[in-house]
Amino acid sequence: MFSMKPTLKKWVLMLFIMLLAIIGGLYYLFGYVPIVGNVIANNKLSEYVGYSVSSDFSFPYGDGYSVVFR
Repeated sequence: MFSMKPTLKKWVLMLFIMLLAIIGGLYYLFGYVPIVGNVIANNKLSEYVGYSVSSDFSFPYGDGYSVVFR
């Protein structure tokens, strides 16, 4: 009648829900999703200065972002 065996669709759905929960938690704690925010910041800085820029974040003992020109 009912199968207790999880199907692939159930696993994908559970993984998607867990990923959304993790992203929501990061957004709640930091105000943004750190991984995506770093990529956006690097792209904006690179467009502004005209060449590739990489920003590094030192947490929690650093003073914030430090920019490395490459």
